[in-house]
Amino acid sequence: MIDNRLRRIIAEADGFAVGTFLMSDSATSAAMMDAAGYDFLAIDRQHGVIDDATCLRLLAEIGRHGTAPIVRVPANRPEDAMRALDHGALGLIAPLIDDAAGAAILTAACRFPPHGGRSFGPVRAGPVYGRGYLQAIDDQVLAIAMIETRAGLDALDAILATPGLDAIFVGPNDLGLGLGLGFTGGRPDAAPALAEAITTIVTRAKGAGIPAGIHCTDPAMARAMRGLGYRFATIGSDLGLMAGAAAASADQARGN
Repeated sequence: MIDNRLRRIIAEADGFAVGTFLMSDSATSAAMMDAAGYDFLAIDRQHGVIDDATCLRLLAEIGRHGTAPIVRVPANRPEDAMRALDHGALGLIAPLIDDAAGAAILTAACRFPPHGGRSFGPVRAGPVYGRGYLQAIDDQVLAIAMIETRAGLDALDAILATPGLDAIFVGPNDLGLGLGLGFTGGRPDAAPALAEAITTIVTRAKGAGIPAGIHCTDPAMARAMRGLGYRFATIGSDLGLMAGAAAASADQARGN
C-alpha cells in the first residue's frame, strides 16, 4: 500500500504538513533529514546541486520513517516529471506556473491514461511500492503548481480550476521580485503588497478547494502561514539549516 504522508495530512480538516528542501547532493544528509521528523522532503532539482542520477540516490534514502518523497523539477517539462515519478517520487512541485496551460502540462505528466499522459515505466517506483503501483499511484501522487510570478498570480483562478491539480505552492521570494518589490527575503512582513498577495492566494485556493503551501524562512513564519490557512510549508533547506547552525555554533563558542 502506498501512503503519501503529505497527501494524507493536507486532506485532513486541520492538517498541516511540515517539510524542507534538500539542496545538497549528499545521500547521507538525505538520510539524516529523513530521520529528523519532517512530514515530507522536497528534493530541489531546480536550485539544488542535484542532477538526475543524484535525485535517484536521494529518493532511496527517503521514506524509512514515513517521510513523503517530493521532487521539485528543474522546469515544467513532462520528461523531468515522469522520470522523477519513475524513480519513486510521490509528488512533484513544478516551478513558474504562469497559466492554466502550464498547470495542465504538469497534471497530465503525473497520471497514467486515461486521466493523463504519463508513460509507463516505473523502473524504481514499481519494485519499491509493489505490484499494486499502477492501480494506486494516480490517487496518491501530488501535482503541485508553484505560484511565484505576477502572471501566475493574475491567472490564479484558472490555474486552480485545472483538472487534476492537487495543490499550489507559493514561492514568496520570486513572487516579491515579480511584483516589483525587490528582494524581500520571502518574508510577508517585509512588504505589505507581498503580504496581501500571500493572503489573496490562500483565500482563493480555499475557495476552490485546493490546498495551498508556502516556502517559509523559519518556524515562526510557518506558524503564521498556518494561521492564514496554508496547509503545508517548507522551512529553509538542508544546506541553509546546516549553515545557520554552524555559524551559530561558532559565534556561541567565541561568546558572540
